[in-house]
Amino acid sequence: MKVIGHRGVRNIEVENTLSSLKLAASLDVDAIELDIRLTKDRQLVLCHNESLKQVYGIDKNIHDLTLKEARRAKIPTLNDAVELELGKPLVLDIKVKGTAELLHSALVQSGSKNIWSVTSLLPAELLRLKQLYPGLETTLQSNKHPFRDIKIAKKTGSSNINFALYLLNPLTHRLARRAGLKVRTYQNYLSFLLNSPLVIRLLKLFYPELTVYSDRPDKILAAAKS
Repeated sequence: MKVIGHRGVRNIEVENTLSSLKLAASLDVDAIELDIRLTKDRQLVLCHNESLKQVYGIDKNIHDLTLKEARRAKIPTLNDAVELELGKPLVLDIKVKGTAELLHSALVQSGSKNIWSVTSLLPAELLRLKQLYPGLETTLQSNKHPFRDIKIAKKTGSSNINFALYLLNPLTHRLARRAGLKVRTYQNYLSFLLNSPLVIRLLKLFYPELTVYSDRPDKILAAAKS
């Protein structure tokens, strides 16, 4: 079983911040996930929600801010994360349409500083990235229609499918593996489940090669790696 730090270590540090990424890198995680959005002037920044209210206490949307304004709000850029040279693979989650070309340019410019993979709920973005960067590992997220999404993942050239935990079961897992896809799981609304060593041990029993996104990898690493 592999463990990915979800938005860094979002239940300890503020999600998608450099401090959260650094903390995740200090742990024995297999990779660190972060979210990519665009500013008003189409710059790549780290932010999960379109609204900044919940995380930053700012009653604005990220796409209404310029890069300069985002920096004043302490929102890091993708380049800031690259320059940390964390020593861990980074999983970049595309949150908005029209990101693929910009992200491709950023990945090419970063050279070999990081090992990249890209995930998204937006299959068109993944497909475009694979056209631009055929060797890039991509993961399609699935939160509603697992059987359809298994087929879409294959069509977009993805090597992984990331099921929301409530969609993961022996049937969806078997069909994904039969299609040649590796399986990952995440959970936003009941994320505490993937922070529980007991839940991780149960998942590992049924799906020993599963990759798990966790907000508290520090809590589950022992159970996942044992």
